[in-house]
Amino acid sequence: MEVIDDGLRVRTNIGSARIYGAELFFEMDILRVLKKETEHKLSWFINGSINRGTYTRINDRALVGVRSGNRLEDLPDYNIKSGINFGTGPFSSSLQWTSVGSQFSDAANTENAFKGVFGVIPSYNVMDLSMRYEFSKVFNLSFSIINLLDSSYFTRRAPAYPGPGIIPALGRIWNTTLSIKI
Repeated sequence: MEVIDDGLRVRTNIGSARIYGAELFFEMDILRVLKKETEHKLSWFINGSINRGTYTRINDRALVGVRSGNRLEDLPDYNIKSGINFGTGPFSSSLQWTSVGSQFSDAANTENAFKGVFGVIPSYNVMDLSMRYEFSKVFNLSFSIINLLDSSYFTRRAPAYPGPGIIPALGRIWNTTLSIKI
């Protein structure tokens, strides 16, 4: 945290905090569960965490509004990734969904946006798609679309350049890669 001390900007700790949470990873080979003998691969996965962090003790230099019991900034309620992987022979693909919970952007837990710098960062959902085809041990072609549904969201707030204000996430991005192994 930055505070003004005798006219100088000083970076200091706010105080002490307690963080707790749980994380889970699970993957299932669907075709094996269905007892299907096939050259295809189909799996489902989920990876997620639920976190909670609060300030337990605040030092004397903390900013106004920063209190013991406030939630930690930049710590989302949850972060979940789930998806499906499919493959057959030289072709593989993956569809992934990401969901991130809301979070505060400042230690004072400002609810409403203030000058674009402080306030809640809302929850968001993003879907990504990737595909790959291996022509041989030498050549392969990859294709991906990040933010497949062109969701509009932001992940942080900036107090200075390029702000102040929110930093929006990029819209739909796609790329193609031809790899040659020599």
